[in-house]
Amino acid sequence: MTFELGKSDFPFGPVAGGSNTTGTVGTAIHEVAVLLHRALAELAVKDSKSPLYNAKLDDIALVSEGRIGVVTDQAKSDSFTEILKRAGKDSIEVQSKETPPEQSKTNAFQSWGAHFAEVKIDPLLPRVQVTRVVSVMNCGRIVSAKTARSQIMGGVTMGIGMALMEETSYDPATGLPVTRNLADYHVPTNADVPEIDVSFVGEPDFKFNPIGARGMGEIGITGIAAAIANAVYHAPGNALGTCQSRRTS
Repeated sequence: MTFELGKSDFPFGPVAGGSNTTGTVGTAIHEVAVLLHRALAELAVKDSKSPLYNAKLDDIALVSEGRIGVVTDQAKSDSFTEILKRAGKDSIEVQSKETPPEQSKTNAFQSWGAHFAEVKIDPLLPRVQVTRVVSVMNCGRIVSAKTARSQIMGGVTMGIGMALMEETSYDPATGLPVTRNLADYHVPTNADVPEIDVSFVGEPDFKFNPIGARGMGEIGITGIAAAIANAVYHAPGNALGTCQSRRTS
């Protein structure tokens, strides 16, 4: 099976934002895979030359790459290519139309998490430095661990900038922003970003969709500025200030 996305002659898909893509496109892929599996199984159970002839459809599953077989008897299996060849087909095609899940009155489908920030403050300057951030997220099943971790780390970095550096200054004479470009607008660099420890609960949410994945969206940034501000509030009189902030997205 080959996956294609982003061609103008394809049907409309979800927008690439607002935590839509993984949950909706992934669900459509899952549904198509189920339909393809069933279509292959139906060809096999009706073919007297197939080892799966007269087997129950519900007993057939993927047993190895390119092969389906009876779950209770793995000796009875058949390859995709042989099933299609005997049926006189080069390929099979199925279609699926997925719609957004309806809002539940009993379940919430937002992702959520907790951010913990540690800061050091130089009382003479005074200068605030974020020395450690721990973020624990619950976003359902994590489809790509590296991508997910990178997204949260990027959000945390943006939150550090929001809390300590970013400011739009206006010229009182013209009312125009003085910080109109990235040369004048301060954003975090490598020296400003501490170790960011990201963990995921990773529990699939099958009430939301069949693949159990919810969106992350901007949850990596939501709450970081508040956690840093609270840590600064608690820091006077202590060598370190720590605090947590929990937000949903």
